[in-house]
Amino acid sequence: MSNETEPAARSRPKVRLAFARLLFRLSMVLFLLVEMALWSEAGKLANPPALPRWAIFFFYSPRFLFIAFMVAAGCTIAADLIVRLIIRPAVLRWHAPSSGGEAASFHLGAFESVIGSSPARRRGGWSWGPGMLVRTNTRLWFFPDSSDHEPLCLPAGDWSDVKVVEAPRMFLGMVRDLPDYVRLTRRDGVEEIFALADPGGTVAWLDANADLVTDRAPARRAERNDPLPPKDEQRWLARSEF
Repeated sequence: MSNETEPAARSRPKVRLAFARLLFRLSMVLFLLVEMALWSEAGKLANPPALPRWAIFFFYSPRFLFIAFMVAAGCTIAADLIVRLIIRPAVLRWHAPSSGGEAASFHLGAFESVIGSSPARRRGGWSWGPGMLVRTNTRLWFFPDSSDHEPLCLPAGDWSDVKVVEAPRMFLGMVRDLPDYVRLTRRDGVEEIFALADPGGTVAWLDANADLVTDRAPARRAERNDPLPPKDEQRWLARSEF
């Protein structure tokens, strides 16, 4: 298959931590906590006791601000390592599940060709079932890995809109660049939500007008002087093609 059907290899989302935002917010929170404690203990720190509280704040606040910044920097670096080494690989694996099952036995009919395919997850209620999303010039398939779920099959033209929708925020927006979702709206109003590693590339071949359509394929073959295949011809897609 062409590179169009391998979005995960072409574009991998860079899940990352909002480093500067987390560092600033964490520093301010720690500094305010220390300042509140300093205010309550200002009387004990004064020597002599008559020393005003503003003088105590003027003397101690800079060093407390520096300490808060250093502690926040250490926590932010640790959080960044967690995102890079744990969260990012987990997110990428979740959005690009290894698929098998019925996709291995999927076959093409006469005059049918694959436009694009990608491992994906389909939302069903609160669950996201893994499988393979396949678009041909005549149909759209989703083959779930689990035998408990039925495959999804939509004829070409049975969906009216395909969009990339923003993924929900993680950890109050501190983890950025999560892969977005693909929302496909069927003509009956039902929405299908898919999670993939490359939503933008998937939308391109989901929303593209197929060059080969069943009723036009014989005419185009005649223009190119291509021999017509037998009507009962079936071309099987091997597992490796996906």
